Amino acid sequence: MKTYPWVETVQRMRNWGYGTMSTPRIMVIEDDRELCECLLEILCLEGFDVVGVHQSNSAFAEVSRFQPDLILCDYPLRYLKSDELVRQVRAAPHTASIPIVVFSAHSDRRDIRLFTDLGANAYVLKPFDIRELLGLIASYLSQ
Repeated sequence: MKTYPWVETVQRMRNWGYGTMSTPRIMVIEDDRELCECLLEILCLEGFDVVGVHQSNSAFAEVSRFQPDLILCDYPLRYLKSDELVRQVRAAPHTASIPIVVFSAHSDRRDIRLFTDLGANAYVLKPFDIRELLGLIASYLSQ
């Protein structure tokens, strides 16, 4: 799990009273570092507490530790099958209710069906419009 200096600055500002203490927590699981950093920066600027995971083989442990309000997960991941991560999250009582948004360049209907059958809340195709993704995130966090 990696945090970035600008994230720590924003989090310090929130601790000093520049935000609410109930800031939604979002975990981005993406092995492409540039895309992950871009998503983290956008989400942080939108007011979310964020954390990125690049080593997908530790993803479930990081989910358990960070306890996010929402997970954004890339498909496919290098070191762990994304469907296995969704299975693990849904099977554990302490993580089962966390909304999961899978994003991927794979548009095969079988992939989409696999993830929805496993319990992913949404499957978003890359490239995606960041405003649409933010709207989707807002809708799941408001439930």
